[in-house]
Amino acid sequence: MLPEDSGPVGLPPSRRRWSAVTGSTQDDALAWLREEGALPGRCVAGRQSGGRGRGGNRWNSPEGGLYISVIVPTQGGPDPLLPLAVGTELAEMLDAGWGIPVRLKWPNDLVIAAPRSSPEKLGGVLVDAPALAAAVIVGVGLNVNVRRDDLAMEIRAKAAILAELVGRAVDLDDLEQKVDASVRSAVRRIGDVGGREKAVQRSRSRLYGIGRAVTVDGEPVGRMIGIAADGALVVERHGDLHAIHAGELAILGD
Repeated sequence: MLPEDSGPVGLPPSRRRWSAVTGSTQDDALAWLREEGALPGRCVAGRQSGGRGRGGNRWNSPEGGLYISVIVPTQGGPDPLLPLAVGTELAEMLDAGWGIPVRLKWPNDLVIAAPRSSPEKLGGVLVDAPALAAAVIVGVGLNVNVRRDDLAMEIRAKAAILAELVGRAVDLDDLEQKVDASVRSAVRRIGDVGGREKAVQRSRSRLYGIGRAVTVDGEPVGRMIGIAADGALVVERHGDLHAIHAGELAILGD
């Protein structure tokens, strides 16, 4: 078991709960938050039987992945920019540590832009902000050392696996601590003076699909321009700019 760690500079130590198998680390973290209040901590599992993604979708969670939900005390309500801010921190961490050029697919996916094919999904971010809890719970799922054959058939060909990309198994304990630090740094940074503007700029530099025609929930919405200060997708259509706050994005031509 990993010890309590000090975390990013300026943030208190993070406690840890580990499960070999659980239903959902996000649900575990929600229960922990209700039990003990807004403590800094993380729930981690070797495998999830009921992992969940955005919109209630099932998150395939076989052994060998990293499934972690980080509780971060906050002031104020949930920040809609947070999924992209966390994704940016994770992408930069993976790029710096393993040389992996991770991109962001709005609103919360980490992808590898594969040549001549659709982007392959490496992971995702899920944020829960329980009412009156003074904390956010940031769930991160990453395909790290999973066997491709253990992934669900419908996502097997569309997944990126970190170990395959770097050509060796990745130390899950080390990556867990880096993810925990990245999540908590993202929450801190967007609360700093000028932090939101910097987070938007950094996220836009990683955004997959800039300049391309896109659909949201199957409907053409225009050409992707970037993201707004609140994390909304900005598109241009017939010379006008529009902000899209939710929906399933597809980039035409993928």
